[in-house]
Amino acid sequence: MRPSNLSDPIRVRYAAPRHAIFEGAHAVGLGAVTGEIAVGKRADFLIVDINVPELCPSVDLDWDLVRLGNCDQIDAVSVEGTMRLWCGWPIDSDGRALVDDLREHVSRAIGSAPIQRIHPLSAVDRRRRLARRESSDKPTNESGIAQ
Repeated sequence: MRPSNLSDPIRVRYAAPRHAIFEGAHAVGLGAVTGEIAVGKRADFLIVDINVPELCPSVDLDWDLVRLGNCDQIDAVSVEGTMRLWCGWPIDSDGRALVDDLREHVSRAIGSAPIQRIHPLSAVDRRRRLARRESSDKPTNESGIAQ
């Protein structure tokens, strides 16, 4: 006779996420407040896009999600039933302004740091390489100078 949890395909399909979420919450002592979407519990969850090349086609989506999933696939984050992140950006603050502010601070910090650049920036190096390649493709005179 088959175990009862194998008689329900939905239960079998979602066994790994259930263990990761429900059992994980219990393992860290939070099972009374979170770990499942239920009346009286915090609604802490992620909405994950599984229709991405890393996960399709998958013969074991639960395992592949754990093994190959990453933050790029998180579409939304809910904490205590409140949506905090949607499509990669915070809902309750100006995420783009934060990124712009960080970019400015990082630029100033790098500009004032005692850093000695050994290699050129990639764009400069690319232009130099292209220029050398173009000049080597040009015909040369008897003394080897490009014409």
